Amino acid sequence: MSRKFRMNQQIPTHQCRAIVFDMDGLLINTEPYWRKAEIEVFSTVGIELTEDDCRQTMGYRFQEVVDFWHTRKPWANKSKETVFNEVIESMEFYISTEAEMIAGADDAVRAAINHTSAVALASGSPMRLIQAVLRKLGMKDSIPCVLSAEFELWGKPHPAIFLRAAEKLSTSPQHCLVLEDSINGVIAAKAARMNCIAIPEHENKSNRRFAIADYCLNSLLEFPGLLPSQV
Repeated sequence: MSRKFRMNQQIPTHQCRAIVFDMDGLLINTEPYWRKAEIEVFSTVGIELTEDDCRQTMGYRFQEVVDFWHTRKPWANKSKETVFNEVIESMEFYISTEAEMIAGADDAVRAAINHTSAVALASGSPMRLIQAVLRKLGMKDSIPCVLSAEFELWGKPHPAIFLRAAEKLSTSPQHCLVLEDSINGVIAAKAARMNCIAIPEHENKSNRRFAIADYCLNSLLEFPGLLPSQV
């Protein structure tokens, strides 16, 4: 089972020479809007998704979400590219108008940067959405290394994006600490042989698959106090 941190407990130094943040659902509350956009757009091709259906692909890069549903329920009235673009356009709108920073995100990123220069954001979202989120959160110049799985052969739960982060940060995977909110992201982090803190959304906290994470937190607000005094 994954471990929960005790009060005043700190992350062992060797586990966080580099710190890698996921984005959607961890730093910004975009996951409800992803579900909303997917339900809206996929309904136009005859696929009636539920929120639980959408949770199956949390953490995937969105091209793979489109492929996932097209394989299971093929449609013909729109191209996969059109469906992809319509959802991404909806997400750009929701990011700019409705999505909000998750409590503790700014302090968590600041604390990570104060402890090590090796900090990255590694997301399955397209880079255009990553940049939209960073602008929205006022973090455009804060995080030294920003990576999108759209440029990798595979997205999460494949470990490619996290292995790329370790490479860019010049740190071995075993010395990287990943913060994730989705089970697919946790699977990717562990497949990369990285240490992982899971912070599941409230509706997903009872998912027993999060037991593969090294640690679980109730909130990102808890993270800064867990960092050791030196990294």
